[in-house]
Amino acid sequence: MRNQQSEQSNDDLSFREVLLTTSDYLSEIWKKKFWIALFCGIMMAIFLLSAFLTRPTFPGVLTFMVNEEDSNSGNIGGLLGQFGLGGSSEYNLDRILELSKSRRVSQNILFDTVVVQGKADMIANHTIDYLESEREWGNLNILYKLLYGNDPLPLKGFRFKHPVDSLFGPLENKALKALHIKLAGTPDGGKIGLITTDYSEDSGIMKLIAETHRPELSAHLATYLYEELSRYYIAKSTEKHKATYEIVKTKSDSIAAALNTAQYNLAAFNDQNLNIFRNKDKLTEQRLLIEIEKLMAMYAKAEENLQVADFTLKNKTPYIDIIDEPILPLVANRPSIVQALIRGMILGLILSLLFVIVRKLIRDTLA
Repeated sequence: MRNQQSEQSNDDLSFREVLLTTSDYLSEIWKKKFWIALFCGIMMAIFLLSAFLTRPTFPGVLTFMVNEEDSNSGNIGGLLGQFGLGGSSEYNLDRILELSKSRRVSQNILFDTVVVQGKADMIANHTIDYLESEREWGNLNILYKLLYGNDPLPLKGFRFKHPVDSLFGPLENKALKALHIKLAGTPDGGKIGLITTDYSEDSGIMKLIAETHRPELSAHLATYLYEELSRYYIAKSTEKHKATYEIVKTKSDSIAAALNTAQYNLAAFNDQNLNIFRNKDKLTEQRLLIEIEKLMAMYAKAEENLQVADFTLKNKTPYIDIIDEPILPLVANRPSIVQALIRGMILGLILSLLFVIVRKLIRDTLA
């Protein structure tokens, strides 16, 4: 019984101590309320000034979608199935957007000539100009210099003199790889590039977003990347069916040529004999007629196969439809003043409260 009373007394004492300690700290915070408010005001002013001094970016947003409809149906679908060409095809949105970040696609747009800030040059050189203005091109940090020394292939001041070809050396190849990382970011997502992508699972609408401080460059990057992505994706999607069509067409043309030759030989034979035939001549005529009939049957089948291959090629060709493209002038993306004030207030409140609490804890401990 005494033990229970003792435990209850200890619990009451502990609870009282918590209340007293909390009240003591709250009282200390209330005493320093003006200093806390002043510090919050300073942090809000710092965040507000940072928002005003931050240069706006100009996102060039291009939206598009892939027409995935497959029109195989009825007898045509059955006919395609006989040749192993039927079935439905689904396009992976992630795969399309991953292609936009591949070096194979992005490299092809770098050597198109565009006008940015009144200067006509390759997109690659415009991008390097921009990166140099942001101090993100050819600048080695101190740690790199200490570990590896000076860069044997410095990119600072580098510009492409001609489009990509077999004349490119190690320096040009290094610049290409560096540009690709700056545009697409790193594969692990640790560094975001100038170009980002997004899509809606519900609508299937995809976005290419190029965001820089130069609106013309943002618009050109998004537009040219879309055009190259569209061309490359369509070419790769129809590569197998196009090869099949070419094979069937070559076979059909070969049979047609053989048929024309046989028909010409029969006409020449008839003209030569003036419709007066000996028995061996009649045998020759019959052989030519049999060959013509055989070639005509083969040509009819080849034409049927050609029509199937042509239909399949057209049916399997994806249609990438652009919805909206970036049009100058682009809308500036500026930091939100309200968000800057809220972040400054929250950070100032947390830091000032932490300072007051830690200061009192140290004082009480040393007392």
